[in-house]
Amino acid sequence: VSSLRYARVDASDADVHRRTTVLVSVLPELGIFGRELRLFPALAFERADTSDGLARSAASQPLSPVSPSDENAWLPSVGAIWQIAPGLRAKANWKRVMRRPPFTDLFHPDWGFIRGNPGLASERGWNADVGFELSGAGAGALRDLHFEAGLFQRELDEGIEWVLNVNNAYMPLNTGPSRALGVEIGIGATVFEQLRIGASYTYTDARYLGDGGSGAYQSGVERVFPHVPEHAYSLSAALDLGALEPWTELRYESEVSYQVGRATLADDALQVDAGVILRPG
Repeated sequence: VSSLRYARVDASDADVHRRTTVLVSVLPELGIFGRELRLFPALAFERADTSDGLARSAASQPLSPVSPSDENAWLPSVGAIWQIAPGLRAKANWKRVMRRPPFTDLFHPDWGFIRGNPGLASERGWNADVGFELSGAGAGALRDLHFEAGLFQRELDEGIEWVLNVNNAYMPLNTGPSRALGVEIGIGATVFEQLRIGASYTYTDARYLGDGGSGAYQSGVERVFPHVPEHAYSLSAALDLGALEPWTELRYESEVSYQVGRATLADDALQVDAGVILRPG
């Protein structure tokens, strides 16, 4: 797999900046023991070239030379699926990740209350998960039974987050290392061959690990990772009526911090979606 991406921005507080990004990936699949064990090793290489130029660190400052960080990235990953027995399989994945700061983060104009940061480094880290799936044909009114459970871990060596700085302006900063540990559980079934139902629960403990040297934290504030609820529940249902399929999804999330170092939390939330799928003919 390969891709080529070109981006251009003309910001009011900076020169015209351009970025060309090339990504090349190799994604083989290996089958062992009659494909009872399937391995998915992969390797990606990403290279970017962002133009140098002039930008303001603030509206009151003159234009100064900036040279955005453009490190090359080798991104290995490996996955495995093991068919232990009929209806039972185990899965595991590990992947190195990197996200370059977008032009919005680098060159957002200074509007007094919000501005960009041309000196950002890329986000870097890795994700891993391990779990199992159990499925069966069912009996009676319950069919297509499905249960899955898994553990996951996300590690960031360096993150990017928009924060409120000492001048009461929002800007993106590198926030150092962070970690998210959690568990996911999901179940599903078909009732009377027409009603598909499902439920899931996710617990996540996500926190910053650094000493706050980046200036992103306030003293005495618990370093909870923003935008990640500790508890999340979801329910779904869909009724197959042939040409019509009404469906609904409910998702509940516990209170979250919506900014790095924020002492107060956003309230918990319940989201309800519903609709109808029409299949003519």
